[in-house]
Amino acid sequence: MEITENAAVDSHAYIHYLHHKYFEVNYGDGLIPFDKWFGTFHDGSRESEARMQARYQRTKQRANAKAQAKAPDRRPIWLRETEVI
Repeated sequence: MEITENAAVDSHAYIHYLHHKYFEVNYGDGLIPFDKWFGTFHDGSRESEARMQARYQRTKQRANAKAQAKAPDRRPIWLRETEVI
């Protein structure tokens, strides 16, 4: 919102738009600083885009590692390594 020719107040509309464009950012609206505290703030800059992509890659890697750890062994029983007692 423009107040005078040289002064403006952020209406947070762009921040809210970015939340809908990249759903994993700007959860707390522009009025609440939680996004800045938790690293989910995106202001539309290239730096914010790089941080978001890096966070997405880390989340993806953790999810894939967790899925692999829980994945059952689908090989036939005679091909699996067995523990000899």
